[in-house]
Amino acid sequence: MSSLLRHSKFITPDPSVTNPQFVKNTDEFENCTACNRMLWNAFMLPCGHRVCPNGLDRVRQNGRCMVEDCGTEYSDEEVRPDIFKRKELANLEVKCGNPDCHEIVCWGNLENHQSSCEYRIASCEQCRKSIRASLLQKHLDEECEQRMCPCPKQCGTSTEAINMQNHLAHECSNAILDCPNQCGITSMSREELHNHNNECPLRKQSCRFKSMGCRFEGRGHEVEQHTQEGLLYHVELLLTTHADTGNEEEIDKLKKVLVSQGEKVINVERQLDSRVSNDSVETIKRDVTVVSQTVQAAKQRIETLERTIGTAGQTGGTNVQVVERVEKHVGLLDVRMCEMDLRLQLLETINQEGVLMWKIRDYSRRKTEAVNGKTLSLYSQPFYTSQYGYKLCGRVYLNGDGTGKGTYLSFFVVVMKGDFDALLQWPFTLPVTLMLLDQNGTGNHVRTTFTPNPASNSFRRPTTDLNVACGVPCFLQHTKLETDTYVKDDTIFLRAVVDCSKENPMF
Repeated sequence: MSSLLRHSKFITPDPSVTNPQFVKNTDEFENCTACNRMLWNAFMLPCGHRVCPNGLDRVRQNGRCMVEDCGTEYSDEEVRPDIFKRKELANLEVKCGNPDCHEIVCWGNLENHQSSCEYRIASCEQCRKSIRASLLQKHLDEECEQRMCPCPKQCGTSTEAINMQNHLAHECSNAILDCPNQCGITSMSREELHNHNNECPLRKQSCRFKSMGCRFEGRGHEVEQHTQEGLLYHVELLLTTHADTGNEEEIDKLKKVLVSQGEKVINVERQLDSRVSNDSVETIKRDVTVVSQTVQAAKQRIETLERTIGTAGQTGGTNVQVVERVEKHVGLLDVRMCEMDLRLQLLETINQEGVLMWKIRDYSRRKTEAVNGKTLSLYSQPFYTSQYGYKLCGRVYLNGDGTGKGTYLSFFVVVMKGDFDALLQWPFTLPVTLMLLDQNGTGNHVRTTFTPNPASNSFRRPTTDLNVACGVPCFLQHTKLETDTYVKDDTIFLRAVVDCSKENPMF
């Protein structure tokens, strides 16, 4: 039948599929003698009976005409398209069928009309919304939520219309803002505000001993003075000048613990001395120095207690609370050292060749937390393009972000503030490849490569710890991600690779 169709004329679509709206009553039309439905694209059998393409299939299965009292046998070579009947049906008047279109055309020309009809329904390629074709261009230019719009503050950034308010509120470098500390400085751009926040005399800062339990907060000079004058703060809270010989055994035990703490500090310092000097290592070194000084101060205070005990004899009573507080303080030192050990282990995993290998465990639980709004995104450990290069990290939204929210995994990279930014070329322009790794060993990795937009604030030199993330909101649909190919043992592997071959040499 396919060869017959290729050589026929006045072809009309199957009415059972396209459901044309005929102007005349279809009861007046001739029907197929085989299927008793409307006779479209008619064929003439040798016996003179007419059939449609569907009826011809039935007749061919029987090998003869299916009209009662006929039963004429035939071959394919004897079947011919009925040009007269086809022309008759192709000239039948039908309505367009598109909403609000009142055109009446010939059935044979219906498809051509509908393809160019201004009332036809088209789909916006950006937001997938159904729009009348005549209004599509206006929708793309003025209404589509996903259309790219330049920032009205002329910061040089373009973003989706749906995200413009968020850009103005949180990202635009030209947005006019007042100092949140109410120092009296007003009408600053966001970039100026970032610089101002580092110098504002009224900004609040936490004591660097916050993780050890100190709750002091104050202005910059107040925190600096507190740090200098309160170095022995925790020890002074725990120790008093009143003790007696009943505490000698407890003090001996505490001396051994403090000695072990001092040995831990020395060991960690030696390890850090062999590490590259970046901001994370310097922070740990400062912390180690503080803990070391505190340990030494505690030793001196215990020696004072020993001298007091030697001269006080049995006077002064038993001060059990002093010993308990000192034990608590030593426990805090232990916790602090464990934190530093963990941070050192993290430093040992940092890559300095522009590659991030990110293993995310407990995918199901973490995605549920993202869906519930508990933890919308996750940050990876940092990585570097070279020993003295750019510092970056990964950011992932397991339940999607922006256009991908609810249906996609969104994967971004973040340019971070690093030690050697002053020596690097800005903006950051190295190509980045984002990947989700196949765990079946077939190499069916999902990957997307993009080149940073030099005009975007995401790739300028950071003025805060983190720039705005940039990447792929619609990286991979959940329906494709959540298979044995990419999720095994409730774990996924993400990878980010920076093309460091294009990085300009520093020296």
